[in-house]
Amino acid sequence: WDTADERLLAVLLCLVHEVNQGSLCVMLDDLGFRKNLENIGVEGQIEAELCQRWCKFQLAAKPVLVYEDGALFFAKYWQAKHNLSQTLKQLIGNYAGPVFTANQIGTATEEVLAELAFASVENKQILAVVVSLLQPFSIISGGPGTGKTTIMSSVLRGLIKLGYQPQDIQLAAPTGRAANRMTESLHDVLLNHIEPLSDTDQQLLSISAMTIHRLLGSHPYRGGFNHGLHNP
Repeated sequence: WDTADERLLAVLLCLVHEVNQGSLCVMLDDLGFRKNLENIGVEGQIEAELCQRWCKFQLAAKPVLVYEDGALFFAKYWQAKHNLSQTLKQLIGNYAGPVFTANQIGTATEEVLAELAFASVENKQILAVVVSLLQPFSIISGGPGTGKTTIMSSVLRGLIKLGYQPQDIQLAAPTGRAANRMTESLHDVLLNHIEPLSDTDQQLLSISAMTIHRLLGSHPYRGGFNHGLHNP
């Protein structure tokens, strides 16, 4: 390719920006991406064929970029995404825990939501609780104030009603500050938004979140973890 191609330089700049913002890639049809290109002075749409041509470039015999399903990645972030995806598929496929019927989940969800001291619970929150109880792996996302903590506490209470014990549950977060916030949020819902607070809810108050590193048994000096693929 031509190193003087301003479109490539602009796209790389946008990609670095997206990575710095926490994304793994740029979506070619994203309006924000197109707006950023226009602000840089690049007009017109970036075509998939062009990205595929750029992906042929290598540094130290390794590709720099990867194009997939309308998205352009730095190769290292695409590889991380691919590895995580494959591992999750394997874990989900090997799931051997309890499986509950729709009636069991429906009953548990109704009980949990009926005990919440909120004027109303949005349908999307109810759906998130049901789906999280129905399958072994879920991702719940949303900005501040969208009800993630309420959903988390409701899922935990639903699991308890379905037969799990508080000692079966581990809460983890990337940082110590996030772990403390998770614990505080859970306790706030239990103490201030549940009517009435059952003995089981009291047991949930004993759960404290920890960092992912602590949960996995990190060895900061010699490296490695107690738990991993070798010791789930």
